Amino acid sequence: MKSEPQFFESLYQVALGFLRSQLDISKAKLSKGSYLKKLIELVRNSIHPTIFTLNYDLTLETIMEEQSIPYSTGFRRPEGIHAQCLPSSVEWWPFAHTRELVTVAPWTVGELWLTADGEQPDLRLLKLHGSLDWFRIARPPAYEPSGSFKIFPQDPIIRCRFLPEETIEETMIFGRSKRRLEDPFLILLSDFRREVLSTDLVVVIGYSFSDSHINEILVDTQVSERVRSFDVIVVNGPNWLTESMSAHAKRDWQSLCSAGRQRYQWEHLSEVQVVPYYAEEAINTGHLQTAIEEVLRQRGTRYRL
Repeated sequence: MKSEPQFFESLYQVALGFLRSQLDISKAKLSKGSYLKKLIELVRNSIHPTIFTLNYDLTLETIMEEQSIPYSTGFRRPEGIHAQCLPSSVEWWPFAHTRELVTVAPWTVGELWLTADGEQPDLRLLKLHGSLDWFRIARPPAYEPSGSFKIFPQDPIIRCRFLPEETIEETMIFGRSKRRLEDPFLILLSDFRREVLSTDLVVVIGYSFSDSHINEILVDTQVSERVRSFDVIVVNGPNWLTESMSAHAKRDWQSLCSAGRQRYQWEHLSEVQVVPYYAEEAINTGHLQTAIEEVLRQRGTRYRL
């Protein structure tokens, strides 16, 4: 009988394999994803066109590539010495974003605003819990200059559409605890918080409010010391509030709904409204766009979505 660690590792691999088989883009019917094309266009019209997603599938990437829309995921093409050991089709998390042995330039927001080829994107697609095409690549241990001991630097994370031989793990976070204090997840979460702090409107689609670390950012930034809080539009289906929320999700939802109202001394009282349709219907019928336009009319500003 397998030892306990081996058993749970085997169980994890089975679960991961099942998840990958269900998310494989070859099984996706993109013809039914026309509403996602409309969503992409809606986001492209915002001041900071960014989609933060908790999904792992490649549907949005595939649609944008088919339409030749330049987009950023935070990954770049390898250059110089790094390109010698990775195929040209591979993208990897920028060198300055990982904990390396050498001194690197500090991370800047600009890195997340570039395509894999270093160009300006039309839209940013940042996946807070990883992706089906992210892998961690094994790297041999490095030696301290004197040769007296080994140093194990962080293995690089790459983005590609195939499974490299050097893969040591797939980089998707799932399960009950999804907060990760490591790159690139920590940087992506920090960027999410930065964007929420600066936005006028947050549109939430298909999220159950079950991830505490995401909820904390939404609630904390809503009550932060700034002149204008943000409005929230939630698209989650007609019976979402009564059927599928866990106890802690309901608590966080109530906190978010009341947070903006606590800011009565400022110029704008934020609103949290639910569009009671599933994503496809809400987008195709224009209900989401109507809700957005109403928020903008009240705010008198072009939206930062």
